[in-house]
Amino acid sequence: MDNKHFIALDISGTNTSFGIIKKIYERFELVYHKTMKTKDIESVTIEFLNNLVKGYNDFNTHTSVPCCISIAGILNKEKTTCELTNCKLAIDIKSFIKKKNYYPVKLINDFEAIGYGIDHLQKEDIITIYNPVEKIKPNNKEVRAVIGAGTGLGKTIMIYDKRAKSYFSISSAGGHSDLPAINKNELELIDWIKRLRGGDSPVEYEDVLSGRGIERIYQFLNESKNGKTKEHENKNAEWISKHAKKNDYLCSKTFELFTTFYSRALRNFALEVMPRGGLYIAGGIAMKNHIYFEDEIFKNEFFNNHSQEQLLKEIPIFLINNYKVSLIGAGAVASLHI
Repeated sequence: MDNKHFIALDISGTNTSFGIIKKIYERFELVYHKTMKTKDIESVTIEFLNNLVKGYNDFNTHTSVPCCISIAGILNKEKTTCELTNCKLAIDIKSFIKKKNYYPVKLINDFEAIGYGIDHLQKEDIITIYNPVEKIKPNNKEVRAVIGAGTGLGKTIMIYDKRAKSYFSISSAGGHSDLPAINKNELELIDWIKRLRGGDSPVEYEDVLSGRGIERIYQFLNESKNGKTKEHENKNAEWISKHAKKNDYLCSKTFELFTTFYSRALRNFALEVMPRGGLYIAGGIAMKNHIYFEDEIFKNEFFNNHSQEQLLKEIPIFLINNYKVSLIGAGAVASLHI
């Protein structure tokens, strides 16, 4: 490979994606990729990557190729190791550094990677949920924020550096902050999750804003309405999403509550960082169910603030509709180290 090619690996709690990224003019594009289940991966090694690149004709195993691994977890202080938050898999890039097949190797959080990938997306990869200045893109030097639910809930903040003329991503563990409830029904849901989960620690955003969160909300609503019935047990998030679109009452109510919490998470995040450069929704759940994010219920909840409604109305909201954005962003980060 020449120095316009970069290796990217994106590891989440459910799926792992591998990609080869090529820089074409000023844009990074995915030219080859594979996807697998994370639970099927025993370890991430040089041999593991060598097997993944097989099939891409331009790859030369004798050339050192810059690599970036994005992972759904909290990195250690030196940013050399990481354990997945929702899966039993650990990454240690020190083992890669000893060999030169993929070098340099960079390890970043998966939502940092999403942040770096935004500017390399195509127009059709972004759905506008709300833009206060129609047909005008947000100022690309303002703060941006990214939030997304999937296996868990991730966040990142993007700050523009005037000297470098580029955005830099700040990692976050905000998905594990306490879930706010504002009425009796929501408090009952929180108490129900605590009993289901066990322990006395507070319920987190991620406990409802995730695939398992959708399943928990559905189960809670079903038990509240019907009691424990076998007919409604063990329904997964994909099934609930499918039947919500068919106007199944319980599934529709599940997504109504889910998107209410999601919008509230966006509102609180927006008030904390004031992302006038755009608040971006990422993650597979939003991509597959974007109609709920375009609904007035979602927008009304976002603007629902007693003192700062006008500030919230200045913040553009976009939904990322390209699941490979993490790979593209990781490739962009790998390019910084050639």
